[in-house]
Amino acid sequence: MQDLPSGFIDIDILLSDPHPEAKNVLISYAQYFSTVRITEKTAPLILKLLSSDVKPAAEKLFGNKDPLLFFSSVTFHREGLSKIMETITSHTPETIYIKTLLAYLGVLLKTYKHAETGIKLYPLSIPAVQHIAKYLTLHNKTVQSTIIEILEYLKTLPSMYSVARFSTEVLDAFFDNSKHLENFLPHF
Repeated sequence: MQDLPSGFIDIDILLSDPHPEAKNVLISYAQYFSTVRITEKTAPLILKLLSSDVKPAAEKLFGNKDPLLFFSSVTFHREGLSKIMETITSHTPETIYIKTLLAYLGVLLKTYKHAETGIKLYPLSIPAVQHIAKYLTLHNKTVQSTIIEILEYLKTLPSMYSVARFSTEVLDAFFDNSKHLENFLPHF
């Protein structure tokens, strides 16, 4: 295996390796990274670990930390936000690990708290908002309230942003029992 300048093994090799030993190394990596502060330098590696879908590795990373605040020490840029949206898009509410979802929603919450700044950093499309909103179907109050907060921020965007109007429609459908939220979500 190739060594990285930092002395760590290239995690991409481990992620593509089907052997149980590779999974064990990922868990060991996670154990190590659970003891260090998340920085702009370590965040991409941690995103890769979380996207591996190795639940024991994610458990080691999160430990007793609040998943919503997990990445609070890092400001994500386009590449990191793209990786987060890729994971949110590729999973369904039934397949994503809830703590990973909450960590990613925490990043989106921080990014779009100032919606115009966030949308310039990482523009969201209507399909992207649909994929965020599909997790409203989870019966988890923290997930639901965080997504509602993100949608509330997005709906404050000027009308030139189609996601502003769409976020309003999703919120209306979520709170109005006479409307069907499923009409606004991607089919998965």
